[in-house]
Amino acid sequence: MFDKSDSLFTFANQLIIEKYEEELFLCMWSVIASLGYGSMFRTGKSG
Repeated sequence: MFDKSDSLFTFANQLIIEKYEEELFLCMWSVIASLGYGSMFRTGKSG
């Protein structure tokens, strides 16, 4: 029972990851980039 639901959940999760991997990747990198630029700007301004 648990095995079935587990594999089904994993399968659905895998499909979602495969479908939105690129979007998630780009979103993650845009967030990291904006945070990095923000901290760089702050340190450059104060320093």
